[in-house]
Amino acid sequence: MIVLHIGLPKTGTTFLQHAIFRRTRGVRFIHRGKGSEAAKVCADLRAYARAGEADAAPVRARITDHLRAVAATASAPVVMVSDEKISVDSSGFWEGLGVAPADLARRLGELRGELAPELPLRVIIGVRRQDRWLASRYAESSKAFPDFDQADFDRRMAAVGDLPTLAGPWAWLDFDAMRRQFAAALCAENLLLVPMERLMRKPREVLHELGAFLGGVDFVSTYDEIENDRSKRIRNKLSVGDDEWVLRRDDSRLRLSRDLQRRVLERFSESNAALAAAVQLDFDL
Repeated sequence: MIVLHIGLPKTGTTFLQHAIFRRTRGVRFIHRGKGSEAAKVCADLRAYARAGEADAAPVRARITDHLRAVAATASAPVVMVSDEKISVDSSGFWEGLGVAPADLARRLGELRGELAPELPLRVIIGVRRQDRWLASRYAESSKAFPDFDQADFDRRMAAVGDLPTLAGPWAWLDFDAMRRQFAAALCAENLLLVPMERLMRKPREVLHELGAFLGGVDFVSTYDEIENDRSKRIRNKLSVGDDEWVLRRDDSRLRLSRDLQRRVLERFSESNAALAAAVQLDFDL
């Protein structure tokens, strides 16, 4: 089985990648920046997501050949590729640049067709309440934007609340539409959405579901091991509370006001209500 963990960034990806996935038996874990093999396949997946129609086929062929080769030599039944930048780029997002979920879903559906039937393909996507996801994303991206500050953030969040439509990478914020697009391209049983809030509050329950999605992998034992060994725990260095973050650029503080929270959540209330019918959420204000 091939499993792609494609993001979203800032949805507990570091915790899953470094505390859980890479430490669990039964998983051949490939993460960006961890050796030439990982760098190559992750770079190809990012390029594939953003390639024009004429360029997509050769990149897909490289990815298919690489994944088949890894699966043939892996000692584990599950090959997992995890790179949150496959979905959303840290800097391009704020400029409206990057892949839309519908386009990436279609591309991964085509990749699944190339790998089938000998290698089933499944996809994991993390989600997070939109207002806090945007705040965390903004704090992380500030290292690349000298003008990022509290006033700029407040303006951007107010604008999000007023957006009539979502284009390009901003379409990832409509989680229910995104879920339906990936389910249509991959078949619903090959897609798992992992809400960060639920992962943090009910980790064993969510990790059990993740393991079942991968065919019976035991992530819960790995979690119990890190809980008993403080040196293995992963700490979020940006968050200093539910509604406050540290800007990566200069360590100044970023606050998410209650008014902006309400405006953003009102914008996505219908989408989140529809998603809650299919996925257990904890997005309450």
